[in-house]
Amino acid sequence: MGGRRVTVDSLLAELRKRGVEMVLARDRIRYRPTSKVGPSLLEEMKVHKGQLTKVLAPAIPLSDVLCGVQEVDSSELTREALDHTLGEFQEAGRVYEVFATGLDEIVLIASDNARPEPGLHRVIYRAAELIELAGLKPKDLKAVHDVKMIFGGTVEPS
Repeated sequence: MGGRRVTVDSLLAELRKRGVEMVLARDRIRYRPTSKVGPSLLEEMKVHKGQLTKVLAPAIPLSDVLCGVQEVDSSELTREALDHTLGEFQEAGRVYEVFATGLDEIVLIASDNARPEPGLHRVIYRAAELIELAGLKPKDLKAVHDVKMIFGGTVEPS
């Protein structure tokens, strides 16, 4: 893109103009058609990977958060909820107990506006926090989880 650094907004505009579709897959941004992304545009995508991840994260299926989650109970509500995207979940007012495959542990995932029941002794991940964590490699996610464990299960403002 002309040998100069660009903003993430202008990068996204250029990608849209070229008809490039992007999705977040774990710690990688997948895009197609690859033929529409030349070397300079690819370099800008690498430079702005963190910001692109935050733009793409709300479209992640809830079942993919924390490197994959599985239902703990087999209720229809939980199965249906896991089909939603992280963006849809953000203001849904829900709290779910799930098995996070990337952490090998049961945790709570909560909408930003939800209040977990007092006394639940599980690590809590809020939707906004999951958006920030989207795209982390499993080992980095585990490091964040370890810090949350040190602080009693959650690190969120009161």
